[in-house]
Amino acid sequence: MLCYGAMDIQLAPLIDKLRAHFGGESRAGLLILGMYLVVILVVGTFDWRAGLAVAITLAAGGLIVLKTPDRYRQTFENSPNAIFTINRDGRIVTWNHAFTRIFQYGPEIKGQHYHQLFSTPDDVARISHMVADVFDHGATFSNIDLSYQTRSQTTTAMISRIFPLAGGSGRVYECIFANTEVTERQRMAVALRESEERFRQVVENIQEVFYIIDPVADRLVYASPSFEAMWGRPAAELNDKPIRFLETVHPDDVEAILNMLRQHQDHEIEFRLVLPEQKIRWIRMRNTYLRDSEEQVNRIVGIAENITARKQADAYALERERMRILADFIRDASHEFRTPLSIINTKLYLVERMDNPERARQLISDVNAQIAQIDRLLESLVLMARLDSGMAYDRREIDLNRMLAVLSSSQQSLAEERGLVLVLDLFPALPLMVGDHEMLEYAFQHLLDNSLRYTPRGGKIIVRTATNGASTVWVDIIDNGVGIEPSILPHIFERFHRSDTAHSTRGFGLGLPIAQKIVEGHGGHIEVESAPGKGSRFRVVLPLTNGDMLTR
Repeated sequence: MLCYGAMDIQLAPLIDKLRAHFGGESRAGLLILGMYLVVILVVGTFDWRAGLAVAITLAAGGLIVLKTPDRYRQTFENSPNAIFTINRDGRIVTWNHAFTRIFQYGPEIKGQHYHQLFSTPDDVARISHMVADVFDHGATFSNIDLSYQTRSQTTTAMISRIFPLAGGSGRVYECIFANTEVTERQRMAVALRESEERFRQVVENIQEVFYIIDPVADRLVYASPSFEAMWGRPAAELNDKPIRFLETVHPDDVEAILNMLRQHQDHEIEFRLVLPEQKIRWIRMRNTYLRDSEEQVNRIVGIAENITARKQADAYALERERMRILADFIRDASHEFRTPLSIINTKLYLVERMDNPERARQLISDVNAQIAQIDRLLESLVLMARLDSGMAYDRREIDLNRMLAVLSSSQQSLAEERGLVLVLDLFPALPLMVGDHEMLEYAFQHLLDNSLRYTPRGGKIIVRTATNGASTVWVDIIDNGVGIEPSILPHIFERFHRSDTAHSTRGFGLGLPIAQKIVEGHGGHIEVESAPGKGSRFRVVLPLTNGDMLTR
């Protein structure tokens, strides 16, 4: 905009008239206006020197002014904002390329009333008052939200600035509308509001507690309405000190929660709340840590869920499972006891009626053998019960090679008696491991006994050790015996299960379950490969050491 200012009290009105007559800011108008002023000044002042001075001044100024409209025109045309001007009659005078692109109007818009650009009567009425203020008082309006209507009848949202274009006298002859398109931004804002509303409806209607904590300011930013129902106290009590929620946590669970929180990593933990009247409520809490660009935690977002019902159901299911196991145990144990007791009863009956002392001694020997079998069964049952209850292991360094060598030596005579070859293949530099020597020896004895029992005469049994050199050792007990049917293989670690359903071999079906329990108690596991008629391989995989186990 070119503003002439108050050049002289007599010249100002003249400049306005000349400007209107000669075409406003055009180059031709400016040249004619300059020459006209020179003539008036020279003639009107009767002072040729003053007139000449003014003429020279105007000529110099004209050279600058002549270049000014081009710069303003380029800015006007290339602006990304949709700009148009209207005259005092409300008719559109000029517009730029952005206006054409957005509003889809060409030259036909010139002279049209600006009201047709607005989509609602309310906007027309509101803008009409503003335009009147612009022309009458030179007012300027900024950041006005308006809805415009394009030529294709689509509505586009704009933020508008309305300001005057005035002449040297200060009289406003045009009103400028500069508009920034915000339809996409508005669409995003609406989508954001809708998303926020959906989020609010979700968090306010779920039973779980959703919360946001600012760890820097140590305050609770947000807690969903279900907080009070779950915790039994208002969320406002935690606003300035979220860690106060620990006041209602069961004393035995506080340290575990604190350990989790100190790590500043995403976590999930289950703990108990102690509600009024000492009522216990189980909670599962999941926290996610949000970090800024410098990897500093600036928000903790969490969900807390009441899992009391699930815990009660789990406890009920566990109790039912325990009762089932106990019932199965009593049934199977009764069967295992019934056979030797029946034999004992029969033998004693015969002894009472036997006249032959030698035969009587044989029957008594048979009774003692059955009593020994019952004794072994009782030992196995007691050990299984101890393992089930989480018995403590006597952990110390163990030389597995030495343990297996001694064990194999003790079984060598039995192997030879049965026509079997027992071979040791021990890794020479096997590292020491940490464990309960007695329990592990018991487990390996059961596994070796299993191979001795199911490998026919002429067979071979190999006891082999190996290691990955870092953290694990394994022991293979390999035989070329009868093998295990695929249908039976998944059940071999079940208690009292015996593939020999006719019970033609000794045993109670507890050896493998006991071995598995002991190995798992040392942080290991047992792998089995077997094929009928080809034999079996039992691999015991054990960690060299386990810090958690050592502290038990």
